[in-house]
Amino acid sequence: MSDIKSKAVLLYYFSSSELLSHGKTALRKISDTLDIFLASKSNLSIIWYHDPKLDDYLKSDAPDIWQGYIALEKKFVDSASGILIKDPSKEESLIEECTAYYGSGGFLANSCVNAGKPVMIQDLSTTSALRNS
Repeated sequence: MSDIKSKAVLLYYFSSSELLSHGKTALRKISDTLDIFLASKSNLSIIWYHDPKLDDYLKSDAPDIWQGYIALEKKFVDSASGILIKDPSKEESLIEECTAYYGSGGFLANSCVNAGKPVMIQDLSTTSALRNS
């Protein structure tokens, strides 16, 4: 992504445990978040870190959620809103590259806090489906 340095860089992460626990609500949250990212792509670059355990967990325990998640990843990649990283060896460099973090609480959020990066933990109760009900 050639212009990543000219924009704010947000590291995005959604944990496999949140997907397993919240299912379709989690997918709606990701979809809502992607819509915001797409609307902001002129001044924001996204690095979406794919949980390395996600495929194994979801394929076996929640194949319908896994299919929905993969469709959302494809939507993100096709939108050219940022880059998708699936390589766990890149975790440290992701923290260095980003200017802020948004997503699930956990190891990446803690690492960003320790690196002095602003951290925003997502709230699954703010999905469009819940707001519209």
